[in-house]
Amino acid sequence: MEESLRRVDEATEDMLCQCASLSLRLDLVDQITLPIRERSSALTKAQSNITTTLSKLERISSHFQVANEVESLVVAEDDCDQAANTEDLLHAINRISDSIGFLSERKSFLSTDAYVKRLKSLQDSARDRCLRGFEQLLLSRLTESTTRRAAAVCQRLLATNDRRPLDSYGATRGKVMMEHLAAATDISSSAESPVGAATTGTPTAAVASSSPFLLPSIPYVAGEHSFLATTRVVVALLRAEVEFFRKLMPQDRMGVGAFEAACMPIVEEV
Repeated sequence: MEESLRRVDEATEDMLCQCASLSLRLDLVDQITLPIRERSSALTKAQSNITTTLSKLERISSHFQVANEVESLVVAEDDCDQAANTEDLLHAINRISDSIGFLSERKSFLSTDAYVKRLKSLQDSARDRCLRGFEQLLLSRLTESTTRRAAAVCQRLLATNDRRPLDSYGATRGKVMMEHLAAATDISSSAESPVGAATTGTPTAAVASSSPFLLPSIPYVAGEHSFLATTRVVVALLRAEVEFFRKLMPQDRMGVGAFEAACMPIVEEV
């Protein structure tokens, strides 16, 4: 028993010596790797700072590239079909507005004032082209697509405190309805029917051949009583215009004022 205990004590002392040696070695390894860990931490932080800085530089650079990227679209000389480019122009206006807001808050950048002035000039040109496209959409066939595009242009321009779409709507739609009334009145007055008789039809085909301004089919009655026929056409036009107005213009006092301006010529005609 004593011999066994002695051997156990020797084994324990040997194990303690080995553990102490291992502890010393671990302390040495820790001292050696500490500078490496500190350096790695510094490099990781530096990499993060560099990545953040590059991201900010790319963002700043992108704002300074906006003018060059949208200028060809905004100042294009082809004005024959502005309506087809309204979505691209709206995207350009959004980018220009974002860049103006970003750079206006950072006056410390060199040449910021001159560049913001250039952006504002391009923004005005883009608004002008959007307005012309908006007017072309108001004169085109009223489909879901054209109505949606016209509404998008109108809302975006109004959001930039540009009230010209209200005036354009009033003048353009008033002209459209007067063209329809004139075409329908010509059909009604030229129809041959017995006194008191009436026929029902749609003037869409005749209007399409005589005018580029198209609305949905408008029912009317052709007969001797031209005033009644004209009144029916006016009522149908106004109903169609109300539906179009609700999808397009803001439902506020100024929007209703534009609607009133569009409808006043045809009402005065009656």
